[in-house]
Amino acid sequence: MRFRLIALLMVWFCWVAPTQAKVTFGIVPQAAELFPTVPQAQRFATYLEKRLGEEVNVRVFQQPAELHEWLNRYRVVDMAVLKVDYVRDQSPGEFQLLATVVPEGRAAEASSELVMARQGLGRGLRSRLEVVLTAMSGDPEGRQILAEVGIARLLGAKVAMPVDLTARPVPSVSQVPTPISLLPAPSPVASPVPSPRTDLQVLAEAVPLESRDEPSTPVSATPPGGEGPPAEPTKPLPAIRAGEGIDDLGGPLPVNLEADELIYDQAASAYRATGDVRLRKGALTLTSDQVFFNDSTSEARASGNVHLTDPSGYVKAEQLEYNLDSGLGRFTSGTVFMADHNFYLVGTEIEKLGEQTYRVEDGTFTTCDGEVPSWKFGASRVDVTLGKYATARNVLFYLHDIPVLYLPYVIFPAKTERESGLLMPRYGYSDKRGVELSLAYYQVIARNQDATFFFDYLSDFGTGQGIEYRYIFGEDNEGTFKGYYVNNVRDQYLRDQIKEDPSLEGTLDESDRYAVEWNHLGTLPGNWRLSSDVEYVSNRDYFEEFGESAEEYNKDQAESEVFLSRAWQNYTLAAELNYTKDLEVDDDTTLQRLPEIRFDALRQRIGETPFFYSLGTSYTYFWRQEEAVYDRSDIDDKVKGQRLSVRPAISTFFTPLDWLEVVPEIGYRERFYQTSDAGPGYEDEGIYDFSTRIGTSFSRVYASDLGPYKKIRHSIDPEVYYSYLPNVNQDHLPRFDALDRIAPENQVTYSLTNRFTARLEPEQGEAEYLEFLYLRLSQSFDFRQSRHDREDLSGRDPFSDIRAELIFSPTRVTYLDLDVRYDPHGGFLQAFNARSGLQDEEGNGLSVNYRYVRDSNEYFAGTAELAWLEPIYLGYQHRYDFTDRITLEKLFALEYRAQCWSVFLTLRDRLEDKEYMLTFALSGIGNVFRMGGEIGTKDSGEE
Repeated sequence: MRFRLIALLMVWFCWVAPTQAKVTFGIVPQAAELFPTVPQAQRFATYLEKRLGEEVNVRVFQQPAELHEWLNRYRVVDMAVLKVDYVRDQSPGEFQLLATVVPEGRAAEASSELVMARQGLGRGLRSRLEVVLTAMSGDPEGRQILAEVGIARLLGAKVAMPVDLTARPVPSVSQVPTPISLLPAPSPVASPVPSPRTDLQVLAEAVPLESRDEPSTPVSATPPGGEGPPAEPTKPLPAIRAGEGIDDLGGPLPVNLEADELIYDQAASAYRATGDVRLRKGALTLTSDQVFFNDSTSEARASGNVHLTDPSGYVKAEQLEYNLDSGLGRFTSGTVFMADHNFYLVGTEIEKLGEQTYRVEDGTFTTCDGEVPSWKFGASRVDVTLGKYATARNVLFYLHDIPVLYLPYVIFPAKTERESGLLMPRYGYSDKRGVELSLAYYQVIARNQDATFFFDYLSDFGTGQGIEYRYIFGEDNEGTFKGYYVNNVRDQYLRDQIKEDPSLEGTLDESDRYAVEWNHLGTLPGNWRLSSDVEYVSNRDYFEEFGESAEEYNKDQAESEVFLSRAWQNYTLAAELNYTKDLEVDDDTTLQRLPEIRFDALRQRIGETPFFYSLGTSYTYFWRQEEAVYDRSDIDDKVKGQRLSVRPAISTFFTPLDWLEVVPEIGYRERFYQTSDAGPGYEDEGIYDFSTRIGTSFSRVYASDLGPYKKIRHSIDPEVYYSYLPNVNQDHLPRFDALDRIAPENQVTYSLTNRFTARLEPEQGEAEYLEFLYLRLSQSFDFRQSRHDREDLSGRDPFSDIRAELIFSPTRVTYLDLDVRYDPHGGFLQAFNARSGLQDEEGNGLSVNYRYVRDSNEYFAGTAELAWLEPIYLGYQHRYDFTDRITLEKLFALEYRAQCWSVFLTLRDRLEDKEYMLTFALSGIGNVFRMGGEIGTKDSGEE
C-alpha cells in the first residue's frame, strides 16, 4: 500500500509542477571566457530563443563537476560551456561538440573553451544549435553579444576541430618507492628495481619512452641536392709579418691563425706560430705559446699553456697533437673536461681515439670541481666512451687526496642517451641479507619499448633475478610489467635467531619467493578501455622481507584487479576480475570476484514526459579456493556462488519555486542467487527504495583586497535528502557482501554547504580560481528509531551525530582537512579526523594525520622535511598508536648533498627492530655503496 501511495504522489507532483525548459544552457560563472556573468548568459539565451523558436533556460552551477552531473547523469542541462582541459580528461563520448570558442586575437588552436551538448540530445536540435552558434559572428546582434565578452567567433563542429581533445599518456618511468620522499637522489635518476625489491637498488637511465613510432628527422650537415662545392686548391703563401693573421687555410671550414710571430714553411706546407697563438676553426679555439699547423693535413702540434675549447668542453695540456678535421689527438700532462657530464679526465697521457672515446694513462677521473676534488678514482689506465662504458684498471678511490679503497678493475656506464647495455653495479651490506651485489642490463627493444634485467646476489639469503618491461603502444596504451624471483633461499638471519630462541623453529620458511606486478591503462579496438593493477606475491612475508616503506611492510593483503569497460551514448558495460591474497593468515576461503560484470543504462528521459529512467545491473561469481559447510546461523557463510542484481528506477525533476529543485526517485532491486552444493542453492529476494532530494543554491560575489584574492564568491547550498527502504527478511540469502543484507531505512538528512572561491589575478598570465574554503554541516533523523524510543532501553537517539567537514586551502601548497562527528545526545566527540600539510618549492614540508574514533582507535602520523640547512637535508616520520600507547615507527633521514656526491643516513625504529641504512652516491655514477643493519631489538611493550 505504501509503495503504491508513494508512486501515485510522485506522478501527481510531476504533472502539476512546472518542468524544465525545452532547452537548458548551463554555465559556471566567473570561470568561463564565454558569458562569464549570468546577465550575459541570459542575453545569449534570449538570442537563441529568437533563432530556435523554443524556450531557452539558463542554469547556473558552482563547479564544472556539478555541471557535468546535470549534463550526463540527470540530463536536465542540454548544452554547456566547458574548458578544453576538463573535456580532455573525460571518457570519449561523454559530450558532443557543438562549437569551439575562439577569443579575439587568438588562433583557433589556442582556444581553451568549448560549447558541448549532452549525451542523447536529438540530432535535429543539435544541428540547429550548431547552425545558430556558428552564424553568430555574421549576425549583427550575435556579433555584438560575442564582442562584449571578447570572443571573435564560434567555430562549428563540422569544421576540422582545431583543439586536440585526446588525453596524452604520460610515459612511465619506474621509481623505487622511498619513505615519504625523505631520501632524494643526488641527481634525477630512477631505479628499475622491481617494487618492492628496494634494499639493493640498481641505477637506470631516467629516459622516458617515446610515444610515437615515427622516427625523428635526421639532421644533415650536407646541403640538399649535393655534396657541396669543392674547396679551392691551397695556394702557397709568403712569410707573414708578426701580428698578422691568416684566414681560410683550406678545408671545409675556414681556419684563422693569429700569433705574435707567424712563419710559413712552403716546403712543409706548414705554419709555425709563436707568442700568444690563437687558432680558430668553427666553434673550436686553440691557444698556446707555440703551434705548428699543417694546412694540408689539418694537423696541429702545440706546446706551452695549451688550451683547446669547443662547446662540449675543453682540454688543458702541456703538449698537444690534434687533427682539426678528425677531432682526434694526443694530450700530454693534460686535463679533459666534458661539460655534459661535468666529467674530468686527468692523466700523463690522454688520447682521443674517437668522437666520444678517450684513453688515459696514469690518470684520474671525477665529476667534482676544484683543484682537490671531493672524490676521484685514480687508475693506471682508463678507457671511456661517452654513451657507452668506462673501464679502469688498478683503481684507487680517493676522498680528497686520501686513498680509501682499492679495486683491480671497475666498469661503469657513461651514457647520455637511451641505449642498451650494462648499468652501474651496486654493492651493499645488511644484517638480514648479508653482502649484496646487484648487476643490471638495460635493453632498448624499440622506440616505444624497453626493459631492464637484473641479477642480485644476497650472501645470507639467496639469489634474485628480475625484469621490468615498459611499453607504450599507440597514443593511449601504456604499462609496466615487473617480475622478481628469489631462489636458493637460505634465511641465515632467521637461522641465527632460532639458535637463540628455539621456539621460532616453526617460522623458518626457505621456499623460493617471487612477486609479479602489472600496471596497464589503454584502449582496445572498439573503444574498449582496459586497465590493470595486478600485484601477487608467493610468500606472506615477502613485503616484510623486501618492503622499505610503512605502506609496504604493513600490508595485510595483496590485491589484483583487471578492469574492462565500454561506454556508449546512453549505456555502459564493465567487467572486472578481482583477486585478493591474505598476507596475515593462510586463508583459502578468501572471497574472490571472478568476474563481476556491470551493465548500466544512464538516466534518460522517457519520450517527452518529465520522467527519467535508469537501470543498474550486476552479475558476480564469488569463488573461494575452499568453502566451509553452510550454516544459516553463520553471519559469514563461506560458500561459492553467483549473484545477479537488477535495479530499474524512475525519477523526475521539477521546480515548484523558481529557486527550489526537487528530484524524487523510486527503484526496485531484485537479487537472484545460485550457490554451490555446500550452500542453500537457488534463492531470490526483491526490495524497493524511494528517495527525494530537495535543494537550492544562493551565491554572491564580493570585491576583495586580500593579496591576490581580487574577488571572492560565496555560495550557500542547503539540501534535504529523504530515503526509505522497507524491512525485508533476508536471512535465507547467502552472505557474500553488504548487498546481501540491505538494512531498512527511513530517514531524512539535512545539510548546509558553504563554498568560498577566490579569483586570483597574478601580475602575469590569466586569472585563476581557487576554492579556498569548504564547510559542510549535516545530520540525519531516523523515523524508525523515533517510533521505538519508548521501548528502546539502549537510549539510542533518532538524531544522528552532527557531522562537520572543513577543507581550508589558502594556497595551492597548504591545506587543512577536518572531518568531525559530534554526538549531541551523549555530548561527546564520536570521531575526529584531521589532515594538514604544507610544501614549498625548496623541499621544505610538513604533514600531519590524526584519526580518532571513540572506544575504537586513536592514531597519529607526522612527516617533516627540512631543506633550509642546505647542503644538509633532514627528514623525520613518526607513527604512534594512542590506543595501545605504543610507537609504531620512527624514521630519521639525513642527507649531505655536495656538488658531486651525497651521503644518506637513515635510522628506522619499528616495533620489532631498529635498523640503519647508509648510502653513498657519486654524481654522474649513482649509488655506489649501501649498507645497513640492525641496531637492536626492543620490547613490544615499550612506549
